[in-house]
Amino acid sequence: MTGKPIKIVNCLTWGAEIGNGIARMDSLLYRFLDKSRFEMVMAAPDEYDPSKPPYDPFMPIIYTGADSRFEALVKIFGDADIVQYSGGFMPIVAEAARVAGVPSLLEVMHHLDTGQLDDGIAITVCASETVRRVQRFPGKCRVIMNGIDLEAFPFHPKPAGEKIVILQASNRIKPYFNLDELADILLPLDPRIELWLAGPGQTMESSERVKFLGVEEDMPGLYSQADMLVLLSKTEAFGLVVAEAMASGLLPIACDKDGPAEIITDGVDGWLVAPGDKPAVADAVRKALKVLGSPAFDEMRSEARRTIETRFPARRYASEFEKLYLELAAKNGRRLAVGPQWAAPTPEAEAADAIFHYKKGDWDRVFKSLCNLSGRPEPLTKPAVAQGIERLARHAIIAGKPDAALLIYPKLHASGFLDAEWMKIWFSLFPRENIAEFPVDDLIATGGGDAEAFMVSTGRALDEGRINDALETLTKGASAFPDSEELKQTLALLMEKLGGAV
Repeated sequence: MTGKPIKIVNCLTWGAEIGNGIARMDSLLYRFLDKSRFEMVMAAPDEYDPSKPPYDPFMPIIYTGADSRFEALVKIFGDADIVQYSGGFMPIVAEAARVAGVPSLLEVMHHLDTGQLDDGIAITVCASETVRRVQRFPGKCRVIMNGIDLEAFPFHPKPAGEKIVILQASNRIKPYFNLDELADILLPLDPRIELWLAGPGQTMESSERVKFLGVEEDMPGLYSQADMLVLLSKTEAFGLVVAEAMASGLLPIACDKDGPAEIITDGVDGWLVAPGDKPAVADAVRKALKVLGSPAFDEMRSEARRTIETRFPARRYASEFEKLYLELAAKNGRRLAVGPQWAAPTPEAEAADAIFHYKKGDWDRVFKSLCNLSGRPEPLTKPAVAQGIERLARHAIIAGKPDAALLIYPKLHASGFLDAEWMKIWFSLFPRENIAEFPVDDLIATGGGDAEAFMVSTGRALDEGRINDALETLTKGASAFPDSEELKQTLALLMEKLGGAV
């Protein structure tokens, strides 16, 4: 390729300071990308927090700030050929890319969630076949499995020691069960066994043979001290900790499902067990203990390292993205002119801002974004955004902020997103002195109307002189709510006035 490098703006939707798996992959891609052919700019639609050190201090990040995020992104995307972000729900990025005229929008799915929530996405990159299978359009996906910086996770010889360390490195809420819950069947297998638990929530009181380490920053150092890794997640999109441990020569025991099953070859470079099967975990540990310290154990450790060197090196990860960038540039073209330097936020962008500020607990900004959304004449058009903002309305009510919900529901209604559940909630919140203004016929049409709703609809029809409509509404209401004396009496009175009988 000759000429100007393809410019990619990688939008860091994970929160730029969080050292999680997505952050590690973004850092890896930035460092290993061929800078002569590709220019990657890292942008975070957030405000910079100086109290949190960045995950990678050598990766410059452009922050939009918490206000005017859409406007800032439009400007940042103005000369981008490709915009990339970690999916799935990030409408402010998709909207800004569309308005900025970006030729290609690329979504990267690291989680076991359904992405492809925006029609503008050119392709979805999935971290495993497991992730691809849960996408709405699997044919519009490309699997690029995560990479490992082999220098960051060196392989060390593992001589037999005085203790045998079995490590779990995961959030406490993710597994079918944690290592300490297996202590009664694992510790008796060998008096040298110690169980180490690292990760968020792993902060309980330690004992002589069960150690709770909490969040551990030096994972390579931790891997070098352990003999086996146990990861028993209920769901696991890829299993980055498995790959890192294997690169270090640590033999993994993981569930025979999801991402880890795509990494481990049972009995060759680790062991796979049936999900949720405690005896199967104990059996795998017995197999490991049987060969521990022997040439067979050393060969399995070497095979684990070879698996990562062969299938998951960092350069391979970057190379597969480079191929994809070239394909997108060839298919969708490159930018011929700089895009707009400013644009007013779309309704989807305002809704996304409201959700963003809610997650931060900033209700002043939530109300500001909702007022902007309410005041825009354009409707919401994307179902995923409508669903997101409707959930925000419910959270607002729970938080004692019904005024926020009363800004959301009229916009949903005006945009044509009707649903019985939220319309019933809206009806219950609507000021009773203005209840005649409520779109009660739409509520009834969704099947969510109660007896009061039928009465309101009847009163409106009578006020407007639509006698037959009032009679039809009362008849339906009395049938749907036979215990409502008000409906029955009103129907009888109306029929009497019309000269009929009940």
